Amino acid sequence: MSALLLGACSRAPEPRDEPKVPEAEAWQSDAGPKSKAYLPPGALPEGRRWLHSPTLRPAAQADESYRDTTLVPVRRVVYRMTLQLPLQGSGKSKHRALALPAAELVLDVSEDRLRARFQGPIWPFDGDAEVRMRRDQAGAYAFDAQGGRPLDAQMLSRWFSREAGAHPPSLLLRGSEAREDSISGAMTCSFLAEWSGQSRAELEARCDRRDAPLLFKIGHWRGDRSAEVPLQLPRSSLRADELDPPRHLFRAAGAFRSPERKGGLVRDGGIEEDASLLLHNEHGGRILVLLDGSPLDWVESKQSRRFERLARGRHTLMALRAFGQALAPPCPLSLPNTVYLGKRCQLPSSTR
Repeated sequence: MSALLLGACSRAPEPRDEPKVPEAEAWQSDAGPKSKAYLPPGALPEGRRWLHSPTLRPAAQADESYRDTTLVPVRRVVYRMTLQLPLQGSGKSKHRALALPAAELVLDVSEDRLRARFQGPIWPFDGDAEVRMRRDQAGAYAFDAQGGRPLDAQMLSRWFSREAGAHPPSLLLRGSEAREDSISGAMTCSFLAEWSGQSRAELEARCDRRDAPLLFKIGHWRGDRSAEVPLQLPRSSLRADELDPPRHLFRAAGAFRSPERKGGLVRDGGIEEDASLLLHNEHGGRILVLLDGSPLDWVESKQSRRFERLARGRHTLMALRAFGQALAPPCPLSLPNTVYLGKRCQLPSSTR
């Protein structure tokens, strides 16, 4: 096993300029020019801040049929989300849930509209995110800290991972006993199809058209349905275009690095947290960086991050892609250090 781990690290290339973010990414849609309308700042909670001055791209088609305030029946479906990590060295397909902060996927679903909100600090976004969909049109409209943009059919998966050309993640569903009065099934299945990069028609046969799945797994993300509440909401609150954007596209600084979450990064015996890790993400998508099984944070594609105040000594580094697949074999290293992460973990030969 040790030989396998050591083989995962190789000599780094000659020093180079730090990776730069490309001006346009292949996963993005070019539908429509950028709007001059900026997201409203709103009233942010204390300690929160705007990360950017995001802009909006117009939807492919304005959702004028949902502009009025007539009340419509809606189901609010809540999923408790966990990210499961494959156990190393296990002969069988076993997983353990990562010890991450709480996350929820909140869906407001009518018969022909859906809004999905990714809530909690563990999601791979610079801030909170929201997805809007309509039944009569493939694709979606997505908001994150960079703004809002329309996405073509099956592009929601690439928006989530920031990977162009990647294989779509696996999708498993577990249904429940359908209720006659439920309306959440059809649009929830359409959302899961878009998120997993499948066509909506391909997934229809596997989905309950009336009730939302009791459980689903997309890649290594697992969603357990924890609540479903009937509501009456104005039609305008379900429109699936760029109008009335969410007001809180922010993220708490250091969500993974709170004192109660740093125990796995400090050795016994009171060793000072005085080392750093400079990580260059050379992968074509965002990754979650883990040290000794504890998450540090997400790092965007072709960007670099320096993690400070880590324990000196030997550690094991691992990186997960956005849907939870391991990017490369685990990499043993000493801190402080510099790492180039792609399909392999590359270290300067003098700092292994």
